Amino acid sequence: MKAARTVLNKALDINLNPQIYGTFAEIGAGQEVARFFFQAGKASQTIAKTISAYDMVYSDEIYGKEASGRYVCQSRVDKMLTKEFNLLTRRLDKTRGKDTCFFAYANTVATGDQKKRFSHGWMGIRFQAKPGGAPNDIILHIRLLDRNRLQQQETLGVLGVNLVHAAYSYLTKPAEIASYLVENIKAEQLSIDFIHFEGPDVKHINTHLTNLEFVRTGYADAVLFGPDQKILNISDELFQKSIVIQRGSYRPVTKTHV
Repeated sequence: MKAARTVLNKALDINLNPQIYGTFAEIGAGQEVARFFFQAGKASQTIAKTISAYDMVYSDEIYGKEASGRYVCQSRVDKMLTKEFNLLTRRLDKTRGKDTCFFAYANTVATGDQKKRFSHGWMGIRFQAKPGGAPNDIILHIRLLDRNRLQQQETLGVLGVNLVHAAYSYLTKPAEIASYLVENIKAEQLSIDFIHFEGPDVKHINTHLTNLEFVRTGYADAVLFGPDQKILNISDELFQKSIVIQRGSYRPVTKTHV
């Protein structure tokens, strides 16, 4: 798929592809991503359903309760993707599965204002790269850096469209993926400190280099690596924990560092 230059062009590019069809589930800021697809036109060719389960009790009835009691967390967006993708394929696979690449987009976001500085969220897409294919996941943790809530919502919408479009653009290089996701978004508006790829059609993507690319380009302050070399979300790992930071040296690089 040819990359589009504006967010509405990207949304229309998806809408005009008869193979791509899915759902949008958004909690927190509003239906900011789905809004762009509706504004672009021909949305009926892409959108099977949009949903915003804002009430906590209502959301828990749909997606289940979180053990942590938090709603803006990775486990919540995972549950949203699983629920919506399974529901979509169960209802529509027989009627259009052989010709359709199904997807489910989800986000759970806490926006803020000048008094509430920490505005962040999780978003992801579960998608088929070919009709009937196994699903793939791309998951992001983001921080919205604008002081104004309306600006945060706009940034969220642009990023969501970029993510959906990127899933079907067959990007392979970390630098290419990172720059594509933040297209039309400035570094002072957004931070992406976690990205995860999973599935047969994205296994070739180097997750570590993609995360580090956001640091290199100024869209993240840091990336956290675990002892097992997995990328960890900093806010979740350090939530309500006391930490000690010790300076180190890589001169020379030892086996311990590796």
